[in-house]
Amino acid sequence: MRNYNSDIDINNVNIKYRKGNNRDMKAVRSSKTALAVMLIVLAAMLAVPASVFADEIPEADQFGQVDIYSTSSAGAVLKDSYRFSDKWFTVDPAEENTGLALLSMQLVSAAVDNDADGLGGDFLCKLGFDDIGYYGDPDLAVKDCNYTYGTKKLDDGTTLVAVAIQSYAFDKNGKMKGWPQNFEVNGDTAEGEHYALRKAAEAVLPEIAALAGEGDVRYWITGQSRGGAIAGLIAAKLPAELGTRNKGIYAYTFESPNVAQPKDEAERERFREDYRYIHNYICSDDLVPIIPPWGMVRYGVDHELDTDEANASLQSELDKIGSSAEIPEDYDREKYREKVENILKALLGRIPSRKDYSMDHTETIRLADGTEKVVTYNYQILLGKLLANVFGGALDEADIDKVSDYLTEAFAVLEKYVRGYLAECRMLDGDPDPMLFYWEAACEVKTFLKEKANVDLGLTDEELYAVLKLAAPVIINKDAGKTVDDGGNEVVYYDPNSSDAMPVLAYFTPVLSLQSILFSHHFDTLIARLHTLAPAPAMSELDLEVEAPKVSDPVTKMPRKIKASASESASGTWLTVSAEWDTADKTLKDKNIYYLNVTFTAAGHYVPDDLKIRINGEEPIAREVTYKDGMTVLGAVWKYTLGEPKKYVVTYDAGEHGESPDQVEIEAGTILRYTEKPADPVAAGYRFVEWRDLDDRKWEEVAVTANKYFNAVWVQQIDKVKVNFTIPRVGEKWTEPVVDPKAPYRMYEVSLVNKSYEDVTVVKKKEKLELTFYLRMITDEAEFPAEMGEYDRLEYKGTVTINGKKVEAEYDEGSLAVTYKFTPLPAKPKLSKKSITVKKGKTKAVKIIGKEKGSKNTYKNTKKAKIVSKKNASTIKVKGLRKGTTTLKIKSNGVWLKLKVKVK
Repeated sequence: MRNYNSDIDINNVNIKYRKGNNRDMKAVRSSKTALAVMLIVLAAMLAVPASVFADEIPEADQFGQVDIYSTSSAGAVLKDSYRFSDKWFTVDPAEENTGLALLSMQLVSAAVDNDADGLGGDFLCKLGFDDIGYYGDPDLAVKDCNYTYGTKKLDDGTTLVAVAIQSYAFDKNGKMKGWPQNFEVNGDTAEGEHYALRKAAEAVLPEIAALAGEGDVRYWITGQSRGGAIAGLIAAKLPAELGTRNKGIYAYTFESPNVAQPKDEAERERFREDYRYIHNYICSDDLVPIIPPWGMVRYGVDHELDTDEANASLQSELDKIGSSAEIPEDYDREKYREKVENILKALLGRIPSRKDYSMDHTETIRLADGTEKVVTYNYQILLGKLLANVFGGALDEADIDKVSDYLTEAFAVLEKYVRGYLAECRMLDGDPDPMLFYWEAACEVKTFLKEKANVDLGLTDEELYAVLKLAAPVIINKDAGKTVDDGGNEVVYYDPNSSDAMPVLAYFTPVLSLQSILFSHHFDTLIARLHTLAPAPAMSELDLEVEAPKVSDPVTKMPRKIKASASESASGTWLTVSAEWDTADKTLKDKNIYYLNVTFTAAGHYVPDDLKIRINGEEPIAREVTYKDGMTVLGAVWKYTLGEPKKYVVTYDAGEHGESPDQVEIEAGTILRYTEKPADPVAAGYRFVEWRDLDDRKWEEVAVTANKYFNAVWVQQIDKVKVNFTIPRVGEKWTEPVVDPKAPYRMYEVSLVNKSYEDVTVVKKKEKLELTFYLRMITDEAEFPAEMGEYDRLEYKGTVTINGKKVEAEYDEGSLAVTYKFTPLPAKPKLSKKSITVKKGKTKAVKIIGKEKGSKNTYKNTKKAKIVSKKNASTIKVKGLRKGTTTLKIKSNGVWLKLKVKVK
């Protein structure tokens, strides 16, 4: 910025440059008043953000921050930005308003408390609602729901009623009421609307209709999952309840299950057209929106939420709201869609019609002792009963961790279960009765859980039999043991007829992993995707005018902690501004450079790349956009030069590696990160890390207040690793490999396994073995060099050799994971005798014990005796040549053996 002979006075909005070193003390005393004036001007200079909505949807005019609950980290409270306008409720409700969709899901994520003073009530208060309340009936027999509500008067005189149906509840009573209803699809008939959800909606409909009082009314209704289904049903029934008072119903649901059964295609289309004011946002990789099946639908219009665009920015949006949720490593939308469709297909194989779902099923099972057992079950009753028990306390006293102590017994139970399904698929010899397997598994599972884990699911043997049978095609993959060999032939790598319990594990598939099923159903994921669907408006240009400060003023008189606001409304403020000097000085000095850091925190807005921010017409020397608690944070830095600054010398020393940069002169007060950094020195075998001063501060952190001296920090590149390993022999214990004790790395987690991946202690036979270990640095002054390779993975740019042979080494977070495959040496042979006596001209036999069959020997003879056997002999013959004593050497299996021979 310009050079001034004075400080900036950010308290005065006019451009004034005062000369000299005397400051008007009256101005100092009035700094707080002037600061307030300046902040008001800041607000006035903000242009109205451009709309990102369609012409029919008014721009948001209220912005703020909201507390919401996470379901990825149950109970955790996140913060997000919201935007809102009363005018949103003056357009055709059939028009999709993505901004209102985002706001609705935020309200749902806040309204999980069991009183009006919770986060949901607080959010409605921020939006200008009053008469805020909460409804929840503690009577578990009543088929109703919990909801948070509020009302407000709109400019046209109508009353707006907000109703958020609770889907996620902290209280056990809410869960115990909700889960059984989810599965009670049919009433007296298997037709029409979802029976229990309709009853829940109708139970609260009169009270919700009464919230409007007298006169014309508009309703904003929202909910997620079960809450979304009830919200949709209430929205569909309200017009008849309200009559001519109804001036618009704005319903937004998320991941709602199906609620109605159209009689034909014409009625299906009518459900869509007549209820176009109900907007249902669904993720196609979530199981919930496609159940109940059998042709059931939602009222209104469905909108796809898991789009390519939403998924592309999903993780960054999750991070912005502070969610701990992470996209699963194996996430692929199409594969997840296929997964849930396969689950539904498997369930429909057991329950092909809505009528089958709630009817009594009777089966006769011939037991192992020849007697018959008649089993009767009803899927609708038993599933509701199961979930009510599970969420009503069946697992409260459970000790699930103990199950791992009884794996063998667990496998035995699971094996019968799996064999039941394999028998169904005709994969077992003899066509055994699958129902007998299921029955025995059900009885044993129930006993096992009760005795080993203290779990009582609250189901009879008949009901557990039906549940296991229903789930079998979903969680057991009968094709898990099939593969295709190199010749294109299908082969089975497990034996379906085996009685061994361990192969059971091979039959299970992760198709029901909670991470897969719940990922798109979480509050966190839904809100993150909606942020992409409803992008925030852009911040507009900011023009600030401030008066330059004066030398020798205390920096405490400067605006170190400014709080400013723009576009104030009843909902709060969407922009706050703070500023502080980046200096340790107590007073501003002449002939010095200073930096003013200004932070703009915006709710419900984003910072475009071309945003102009100016102070006295000048743009910042640096700017950075970050996100915190759902808010956009823009940091900007302005440089102020007071007088003609002194200059100091900055010296760089590269040490023993590389070439040192030239000395430079830097103006006093300069923070080096705002200057040009010298080129990094280069040295073979080393990586330059950074410059540090004599106080061990990084170059970027240093402000030049005196002559400065910087040393280079280097890290040695270990691109060659040598490991010595004594190849074990058959029959011997193996010893761990070793590295140079002077090397800056050590070996960890060394293991030796065979082809079955069983640990090897003593080598029992000649087979391929695999040695694995990690190499890790024990100093910060060295590292294994790595570069980005295929599939965005770091790869080690060096070699590891074991006994001089290059081996596989993978880079793993700074360490090397080494794998070495080898064949052990043959067993160490020995001679049957260590010494013999033989007559001159005669021969004598000695056996080589442990010689590997077919291997050749090597003989070293003397003139007194020699070996006359063949090279591959296991029994060698020694012939005496001259009288005297000699030592013969025999190399067998690669080992030299010595035989003392005395010739008479």
